[in-house]
Amino acid sequence: MNCGNRRRHHRSCLVAALLVLAGCAARQPAPDSATWQPDEATRTAYQAALSQLSAGDLDAAAAQLQSIHQAHPSLAGPVANLGLIAMRQGERDQARGYFQQALAAHPEHLHSLNALGVLARQDADFETAERYYRQALAVNPDFQPALRNLGILLELYRGELAEALALYQRYQALQPEEDPQVSEWIFDLDRRIE
Repeated sequence: MNCGNRRRHHRSCLVAALLVLAGCAARQPAPDSATWQPDEATRTAYQAALSQLSAGDLDAAAAQLQSIHQAHPSLAGPVANLGLIAMRQGERDQARGYFQQALAAHPEHLHSLNALGVLARQDADFETAERYYRQALAVNPDFQPALRNLGILLELYRGELAEALALYQRYQALQPEEDPQVSEWIFDLDRRIE
């Protein structure tokens, strides 16, 4: 697969991964409780918004997520998904703002760190992108989107092939079934490094 195709595929995989994974609301302590969780109505509304998002009804999902965010600003998931919607609509600055809000609510929100890395990479700000991916991996060394994205960044944009290979191998080891595309990348890097 050539680099252009890999970048396009990476972008579509990222959106799919964010859609699936960023949906999880991060539990945030309320000022008076370290174990606060959203009530059943909020969870139901959140699931409905995620279904709308999956179905491509971005306006309805955004309205629902905005309502949840206003009622529960300490939840990172709803605002992170607003960031995802903004990314899908090409509103990069707005997306960045939403992801930063999610990080303000939950500084270790993996999906927001990863998404900010993607936005930085798209801006050719490779140092910032790397920093966000590494922050996510510092929180969870097995966070698959950041492993893959950092590997791609290091391989395609930084020329750091040995570390990219190690990241791809780690990513692959975490898959329930081998990812054939990443297998190709590993094979290619093995050959190029030798």
